[in-house]
Amino acid sequence: MIEIRSLNKTYKSFKLNNASFDLASGKVTGLIGVNGAGKSTILKILIGLVKSESGEILIDGDNVSDIGEKLRVGFVSQELNIYSNQKMSAVSAFVKDVYRKEWKDDLYRHYLLDVFELSDDLKIKELSTGMRVKFFLAMELAKKPECLLLDEVTSGLDPMIRDEVLDILLEIAREDDIPILMSSHITEDLEKIADEIIYIDSGRILLSDSVENIRKNYYRISEEELNELSEETRNVVLGKCIKQHQYYVYDVSSLGGGEPAGSPALLSDVLSYLRKGK
Repeated sequence: MIEIRSLNKTYKSFKLNNASFDLASGKVTGLIGVNGAGKSTILKILIGLVKSESGEILIDGDNVSDIGEKLRVGFVSQELNIYSNQKMSAVSAFVKDVYRKEWKDDLYRHYLLDVFELSDDLKIKELSTGMRVKFFLAMELAKKPECLLLDEVTSGLDPMIRDEVLDILLEIAREDDIPILMSSHITEDLEKIADEIIYIDSGRILLSDSVENIRKNYYRISEEELNELSEETRNVVLGKCIKQHQYYVYDVSSLGGGEPAGSPALLSDVLSYLRKGK
């Protein structure tokens, strides 16, 4: 278990404020928020690229400066454009030489050739966004990571490739029993594979909960369904809801234990609800 407790980091125009959450083995945790919300800051602190001003990172109860101090960490970002004039084979050979004992060449070949169906004779600059993500992911997986951190890796991918990458990530989390923290602003991706959701806005975590609980706790209801409720229940819902397109989104707890009306809200609905401060 990886425990993140009260991380703080201040920049000139941004502050990460008391970020706390857990990462469990075998589960995919989605870290979601708009650009500039603090997702990348959290990831950089976790891998040691940025030092927090305060807070703790605990792995099985041991305090560490970053996750890599105790675990083999795989990190993939869509912004990785290193050695753009080099061929994939040259880059992978360099990474293999750096990691040596940690590098599993058969695993790299499996992901590169069998899973992602790539050859390594192209230059990095010749790769499409999807191909680049797959290539760097294959190299990280070749290290047999004990934790995988992903920064917007599905952004810009076409839907079919996104689904393919998502299926692979879910399989890795389950079969290798490792925690995966996936930063994204695409709610549909996280709804497909995430077990837990962390929602950050302007440096503050507004939600950290399981997808199962989120589906139980937030509902959406149409105008027609709303009019079928008793006047008392309708007034309670209207007093605690937001209007989202053609329906209303509300927190089930506002009903005081009553049976929720409508249907479970989409993740995007829940995030809008929380951001508007209801």
